[in-house]
Amino acid sequence: MNRSQRARRRERREERRRELSRRSLKTVPKTPEDVFSFGNLYKAARVCAKGTLWKSAAMKFDRYRAVNCIRLRESLLSGKYRRQPPVRFTLCERGKIRHIVGPRYKDRVVQRCLCDRFIVPMVSRSLVYTNSASLKGKGTSFARSRFERDMLLASQRYGAAARVFQYDVKNYFRSIPSAWAHAVLSEIILKPYQGRPESDSMSRLLDIAALYSRESDFLTLGNQVNQLAAIAYLNRLDHAFHELLGQGGAGRYMDDGYIFCSEKDLPYIRHLFLAGLESLGLQPNVKACFSSRLNRELTFLKIRFSCADGHPCRHLSQTTLIRYRRHLKSLCSSVDSQELPPEVINASIASFKGVLSGSTARHRRALESKALSPLRTFTDIPGQCPKTAQKCPKTALNVRNCIPSTDNTGNI
Repeated sequence: MNRSQRARRRERREERRRELSRRSLKTVPKTPEDVFSFGNLYKAARVCAKGTLWKSAAMKFDRYRAVNCIRLRESLLSGKYRRQPPVRFTLCERGKIRHIVGPRYKDRVVQRCLCDRFIVPMVSRSLVYTNSASLKGKGTSFARSRFERDMLLASQRYGAAARVFQYDVKNYFRSIPSAWAHAVLSEIILKPYQGRPESDSMSRLLDIAALYSRESDFLTLGNQVNQLAAIAYLNRLDHAFHELLGQGGAGRYMDDGYIFCSEKDLPYIRHLFLAGLESLGLQPNVKACFSSRLNRELTFLKIRFSCADGHPCRHLSQTTLIRYRRHLKSLCSSVDSQELPPEVINASIASFKGVLSGSTARHRRALESKALSPLRTFTDIPGQCPKTAQKCPKTALNVRNCIPSTDNTGNI
């Protein structure tokens, strides 16, 4: 197959993709009556109820779910819908202070219906394939797999001159003005429909989305509309990288991204990134923006990647391992003092084995042995005394004899 034949095949593939995209757009509801139908609101309420029915607000709404969905639909279509004051609280996640502004349960049902039925289908068609945060079918596992694949392609394409530029945006959500984010979201959604009769009804739907995206001057955490606005905010920069490097050269997970290129293209890539951030009113995180050779170990989304011999390897980050061992010791102490039931240890181990599944298989056993070492050394936990094999009096029967057996997938 010569070059012209490959070009024609590529053009046919692109035309098929565009045709599929046009067909998918026709099935997306574009009026408030279709988006906020009773069926869509009822399905959104079912999704919101998963894992939250122990809360009083969820129980009150779910007890008369059908009636509440009908009332929500009437208020939305009549223009009488008003957003309730959000819930504000603060979390400390891995040493970082995060201020959460979460919607009330009724507003969360409306937000879920609006995002799943209208905003996500309209926005996702304009995003690059390697934009993998908060989208169905993607996530951290998808982003890590793409990073590994792009690393191998770059090493084969550029050889010893291959480089990777990794970047991070400083205080991403708190640096994006709400008005700018809503304007970017509206531009992506309304651009294909300018001058068409659907644009008026779609603008009404975006006005409802603006109730959530403009709760404060800057984007806040805990809001699905803000999550989608943050995903789409750097979309123009993503397309600039892909047009420069082609498919398979760059990827992004929210504000963490990477760009594989040659050594001679690296200065221009860095200049393009800094100019793009400046035009959007953002600042780079200087400590997390750097370039590296591919013969070194690379870290992306808490996983260390290497391909020194041409075969990709994954290793769990050392800080993650240390943090989990510290957490497991704390759990053992709480179970020993009977503050927590013994089942929490098994649940924690099962959760961590899912994290271990991101590592290469031949390293998984060694990491598992290191991570679960507190179970063998901590006093009286779990089930066996440190010096004797007899059962400890403080430990329940179901956690006797140390670590539960697992298969290769991490299931207990």
